Amino acid sequence: MGTAWNLSYYASPENSSSEPEVVRLKIEDRLLHLNDILSNYVDDSEISRLNALPSGEYTFISPELIEVFKVALRISKLTNGIYDISISPLVELRGFGPSLLRFDIPSIEEIAAKRLLVGLDSIIIDEENNTIQKSSARSFDLSSLGKGYVVDVISDDLKNLGISNFLFEIGGEIFASGTPAEDRLWKVAVRSPLPNSSGISKIFRVSEVAVATSGDFQNFFEHQNIRYSHIIDPTTGFPVQRDLVSATVISNDAMTADAFATAFILLGSEKAIALANQRNLAVYLIKKDGEKYMELMSSKLLNYLEI
Repeated sequence: MGTAWNLSYYASPENSSSEPEVVRLKIEDRLLHLNDILSNYVDDSEISRLNALPSGEYTFISPELIEVFKVALRISKLTNGIYDISISPLVELRGFGPSLLRFDIPSIEEIAAKRLLVGLDSIIIDEENNTIQKSSARSFDLSSLGKGYVVDVISDDLKNLGISNFLFEIGGEIFASGTPAEDRLWKVAVRSPLPNSSGISKIFRVSEVAVATSGDFQNFFEHQNIRYSHIIDPTTGFPVQRDLVSATVISNDAMTADAFATAFILLGSEKAIALANQRNLAVYLIKKDGEKYMELMSSKLLNYLEI
């Protein structure tokens, strides 16, 4: 997945399954398995094979991939299609995909051609038979929710090992379970997106929830003094140009938090905060207004603020 994972946990020494080396090996085995399903950077992964599948053909897909697609479709519907995992052709065109080949700016004609290859209305999933069909050529990029899904799976694995007090993180997507030693709740900080800042914007106190943050302040490129985000707007084919620079979501599961964080960046502050309150989501947004940075918080976020 091109990133690191971290685990902090507290467990009884009598539980042999909680020995650090045992836990590490189990996590790495699971990571390898899920990477072979979800990663666009593995040529023969399940998602890579699905991307190469000709249109009109059915193929079997794993229960894991079905779960990811179900959440992606649900959030796409809630955001009127602006969240779209079939964005892969536009991501590749901008040089943010696995090939990393492009260094110039694509033409309007190139963008228009790739936009014709985007849209989740062209897939049919049969959950009963574990099959999927693409009625038109489509390729999928799961980077906006894949890490969150893996965090959820491994968090369940840890609980099955008898480890109930832990903080697990992959590339900034976090699940907090139970409590840390000698404290009531885990503390999770959101890094400031302000230029040249290494500080903290906000601290949350959490347990039995996931935290995910999305933004363009770490992954972007500049060309002729113009900054281009890695988050592509499928409705335009261009890097997102909304007012949000950071979106943090606290949810019951990391996959939902991960996907919504990206979706809110695409929606912009006004629509994002309205949807967050409508869906009763705990959301922390940072928007840029000219040279000023402003905070926006949904009503439910107040439950998690560090006092």
